[in-house]
Formats: sequence, structure tokens, C-alpha cells
Amino acid sequence: MPSVAAATSWGDGLALNEQPSHGLLEPALPGNLILGAEQTRLVVSLEETYSALLAGGAPLYNPIILQGPSGVGKTHLMRAICDSLRCCLGKAGVYYVAAAEYAQELGEAVEADDVSAWRDRHRTAQLFVLDDLEHLAGKEVAQDELTRSLDFLVAEGRQAILISHAAHARTKGFSKRLLARLTAGLTLRMSLPEVPAREAILRSVAESKGARITDAAFGRLAAELVDAPTALIGAVTYLHTVSGGAEIDSAAVQAYLEQRGGMQKIGLREIAAATARQFAMPLTLLRGESRRKTVVAARGAAMWLARQMTGASLEQIGAYFGGRDHTTVLHACRRTEELTAHDGETRRAVDEIRATLGATR
Repeated sequence: MPSVAAATSWGDGLALNEQPSHGLLEPALPGNLILGAEQTRLVVSLEETYSALLAGGAPLYNPIILQGPSGVGKTHLMRAICDSLRCCLGKAGVYYVAAAEYAQELGEAVEADDVSAWRDRHRTAQLFVLDDLEHLAGKEVAQDELTRSLDFLVAEGRQAILISHAAHARTKGFSKRLLARLTAGLTLRMSLPEVPAREAILRSVAESKGARITDAAFGRLAAELVDAPTALIGAVTYLHTVSGGAEIDSAAVQAYLEQRGGMQKIGLREIAAATARQFAMPLTLLRGESRRKTVVAARGAAMWLARQMTGASLEQIGAYFGGRDHTTVLHACRRTEELTAHDGETRRAVDEIRATLGATR
């Protein structure tokens, strides 16, 4: 099945790579929202879900987990769909809640001895959406309640959609029972925008601000800025402001990128910490002696990013990552380079780490 690719959002809109038509889903989307061809699995699955809810049919996938890093537009997309469905299903037919609010409501219901009424409000909805799932980590009572609710919703043929920043397989602080329910569902991934989507965002923002930017400058910005849409907006805003309305060319973009890179002051520790978070492992494990496949992959990504983003030598990088020699570092970097070229998951992980650090390629 095709992989889910670049989703991006900014302020009032969300954009993905170009897609000509979205069928029944299109009326649910804001006018400035574009869904992309590389998002085939996402578009088809959500469209089938939307169609089934409109027709009163049973869900094809249940639960659905919409997963991706902060800033890619998960919440924006689901709120638009929920707003559209309320027109047909009624206000009570759609229940959208943030995980922190869900846990708080449960606590208040317990204190008021009104848990049954609280359960009815979301268990009777045709569509139940819980946002920021990771905020339930460590909250055993709320997790147990959510697990029971998912069982009920699935049994009753009601749609459940959960939104999460991290892949549930890597999530800590969750019960095995809840993880089993998530694993049984369909995970749809929304990624950071890829080059075509980044250029589309840059052009859209430039048009809205009246900024004059050459095609070559657009291409350079799109290729270099591996970021969430807010950073792309910031780049256009800054360039437009300092240009005083003059045309922005590749030289201006180069100066901006050099200035931006100089301001970041990224070091080995920052790269290692961001990589450890991305791969959901302790920093000590990443820098230690473990030869587990996942740890080796994460360590290789960190070393490769360190070579790209710092002035550290192979020896310095090796010393930081557990006292490894320069040939080991070089091998790890070459292996990661190969993986980023041919393995989508590795490329996305590296791009997300780089975006977390606010860095360019």
C-alpha cells in the first residue's frame, strides 16, 4: 500500500503534495487545503471513513490512529472533518476531545459520581476523536477508561480516531491493553512536508504577503529548509521584511541560510538528545555500548547529523558517542547516508530530527 507522505499546515490552512480530486471528502476540507498524491493511503482511508459516517455504515477501520510530528496538520485536518460531519450527524454525533481534557473530565465525573452520564456523551457519538494521545501516558485510570470505551465503540460500529505525535509502538507509559487496541487499528502517518509541498507553502505565503521571490530562490529554500510550515512562513516573512519589497534572489536566500545556520549553534549534545527523543530511547543508551539494531541505527543517524551540522571531527564525534574510533564513525555515517537515500522511514526520522533542531540540510 502506498506510504503516507508530506502533510503541512499553517494558520488558516493545510497543504500536501498536489492531488487532483478527493471525492466525497472534498466538501469537508477548507478551500485552502490541498491533499497530495503521495498521501494516497491517508486520503483513501479518511475518505472511506467519511463516506461510511455520512451513510450510517459500519467503519472499515477501527480505531484509526493519525500519527505524525507536531506541526504537520493532524489536528487541523481532523477538526475540519469533524466540523463538516456535525452538519449531518448533529452536534452530539461528533465528540472531539483533547487527551488532557478527557482525563480531567473523567476525574470530575468520578468526584461527582456521574461517570455513566460522562461515558454516554462520547460513547453514543458516531465519531469519537481523541487528540494528543501521548498526554495520557502514565495516567492508568484514564487509559483503562479509554480502552473500555474503544472496545464499546468498536463493538457498536462507531468510529474512533486517535491523534498522536509518536508512533504507539515507541510510546512509553501506556498499558499493554491499550497498546493492543491501537495495534489492532489502522495507523495513518502524516509527515513533515517534502520538497514539492514545501515549495507550494513558500509560494502561497509569498503570494499572500506580496513578496517577490525568484524561482531559483524558491527552489533553494524548499530544498534547504526541512521544517514545519511555521518555519517556512517565518523564512518568507523575514526575507520579505529585510528586502524592503525588492526581489528576493538566490544570493539573498544564501545569506539568510548562512545567518540562520550561524544562529543555531547546534552541538553534539543537542543532536544526540533530539535523536534519542525521536527514537524513544535514553540518551545514555544512544551513547553506550549497545549493539541492538534500533540503537545502532539511531546512533548512526546522530553521527551522520553531527558530521553535517557541526564542525566536530570524526574523532570528536566518536569520543562523544561511547569512545568509538573514527573508522567506526565513518562507517556509520556512510550507512546512514545510504539509508536516507533508499529507506523512507530513515529519511523521515532524520528530517524530523533536523526539523526539531531547527536546522537546514
